[in-house]
Amino acid sequence: MTKRRSQKKEKSTTIKKKTSIIISLLVVLFLGILVTYMFKPQFFRSISRRIERVINKNPQNSDVIFPENEIIGIDVSLYQEDIDWSKAVFKVNSFTKTLTKDSCADSHAINFVFAKATEGITITDSKYQKNKKGAESRNIPFGAYHFFSVTSDPAQQATHFIKTANLKAGNFLPVLDVEYQGRLSKKELRRRVLIWLKAVEKHYGRKPIIYTYANFHDEIFDTKEFSDYYFWMAHYGVSQPRHDCKFWQFTEEGVVYGITGYVDIDIFLGNKKEFNNLKLK
Repeated sequence: MTKRRSQKKEKSTTIKKKTSIIISLLVVLFLGILVTYMFKPQFFRSISRRIERVINKNPQNSDVIFPENEIIGIDVSLYQEDIDWSKAVFKVNSFTKTLTKDSCADSHAINFVFAKATEGITITDSKYQKNKKGAESRNIPFGAYHFFSVTSDPAQQATHFIKTANLKAGNFLPVLDVEYQGRLSKKELRRRVLIWLKAVEKHYGRKPIIYTYANFHDEIFDTKEFSDYYFWMAHYGVSQPRHDCKFWQFTEEGVVYGITGYVDIDIFLGNKKEFNNLKLK
C-alpha cells in the first residue's frame, strides 16, 4: 500500500512538473509575442497579409460600401504584388453598393494613389517604381510615403526617401508613416520625427503629411509642434474620423479591379481646390 502511494505521489509530482514547464513555455511565448507586437507591429501586418494571400489570395468581393460623391483613392505597396494599372478601377455592385471585382459591375475612377517608397535607411519597396509609373501613366494623382523606423537615423531616412521617391510637381506632398514608438520615449520619438519632417520640408519647400492611426495620434501627435501639419488618419469602423485630417483611411479590406488581395481605401476630406493645394508646385 505504501509503495502504491509513493508511486502515485511520484506520478503526481511528474505531472505537476510537466504542467509547470508547459505553462512556463506558454508564458514565454506570450511575452515574446507581446514584445514583438510592441516594438515591431509591422511584422504582424506582414504576417497577416501573407496568411491572407495563402488562405484567400485574391478576394473578389468586399463588404465595404463604396462612398459615392467623394474624392476616393487607394494606398498600395508590395503587398498588392504586380498591379495591372491598365485595368485598375473601382467596381461597385449596383444592388449592394459594395466593392467587387465583377467585370460587369459599375466602374468608378480611382481619384488618387499613394505608394510606399521606402522604410528606414536601406529598404526600398520593390513595387514602388512600377506603381509610380503605372499610376502616372493613367494620370492618377500620385503620392509617396516613407515608413518611419525608430531604430534608424531620421536624417538618413529622409535622404533615402528623397532619392527614391523622386517626387515632382503635380505629385502629392511627401508622407511620413509613423505607427509605433518602440523603446523610444514619446519626447524622443517626436524629436526624431521632426528631424525627418524638417529635412524633407527643406528639400521640397512644403511641409510633409503625417500618416498615423487615431489612437497613436492621441499619444504622440496631439501637441503644439505638430499642430500645423496635415494628417492622413487611419480610423476604421466609424462614420467619420475623430480627428481633423485631410485623408482618411477608412478600411484596409477593400477590393479593386486589377489588384490582387485587399487594398486600403482612402477618402479626401475637402474640396477640389484643397485637394490640388496638397500637390507639389
